[in-house]
Amino acid sequence: MRETYPKPLVSVIVRTKDRPELLKRALKSIAGQSYRPVEVVLVNDGGCELDTEELRGILGDVVLEYFRHEDNRGRPVAGNTGLEHASGEYIAFLDDDDRYYENFISVLIDVMLKGAAGLVYGKCDCFQYKGQGRERLFTLGKPFNMYELFYRNFIPINSILTKKALLSDIGGFDPDFEIFEDWDLLFRLALKNDFLFVEEVVSEYSILGSATITYKGGHEYHKRYRDLFYKKHADFFGVDALEHCVLRTMEEKSGSLLEENKEVKRELSLIKDSKAWKLIRFYRKIKKMVL
Repeated sequence: MRETYPKPLVSVIVRTKDRPELLKRALKSIAGQSYRPVEVVLVNDGGCELDTEELRGILGDVVLEYFRHEDNRGRPVAGNTGLEHASGEYIAFLDDDDRYYENFISVLIDVMLKGAAGLVYGKCDCFQYKGQGRERLFTLGKPFNMYELFYRNFIPINSILTKKALLSDIGGFDPDFEIFEDWDLLFRLALKNDFLFVEEVVSEYSILGSATITYKGGHEYHKRYRDLFYKKHADFFGVDALEHCVLRTMEEKSGSLLEENKEVKRELSLIKDSKAWKLIRFYRKIKKMVL
């Protein structure tokens, strides 16, 4: 018999593999939530053994449900294992290298309980970690646009809160996606449900070492699963979606060219201020006078 709570239970599905120290940081951020009740459904996807008693000590009054795959079965399968065993009416996701801010659940569930949307998401800070230091790169988060979600996933999985029933309704994660499984999941959810954006920063997405948010794993690897996404959702690709994608591509290209142009101008400015440039200009002036 399941416990009953005065407020709805939120299940946080955490996927992990061979990163116990990062996992502890992630779990501390869940334990630090201002909202209760919360449970963690921790799925170890074929990674090293974990000291569950130590993890329970970190979580305190947050319930821990722990499951371990004997072999690495991939991110979508790990996510589905978590969904299968989650007891909460509401679901959130956190990978072992990311973390929540203290307000994550309280901010999102307050909006969710008003019944305005099937999924609520907030802003997410993106930090790059190198050695012992970290640098804040940017903050992700903007109002929902279906065409933009088709063009690119702009909603980090660790910035959302949704209902378990809605995730079950669409069949959870698609195991065909080794990456972009979250993009595919969100897109299928958005086809059937309203999404609502909250103008508050609620979580942190971490980039470790020299990887980038766009190309962890390499261009070709990403292209393969991006193509799979577009093939799967080709029926959505009408005139309006095409127009949006073309315009966004042009915006990004022009933005890139603008930055390159600025960089060239900066370099030219430095050259023109240099002694060598002044000597060249003087030489050209003399040459004109003589010839």
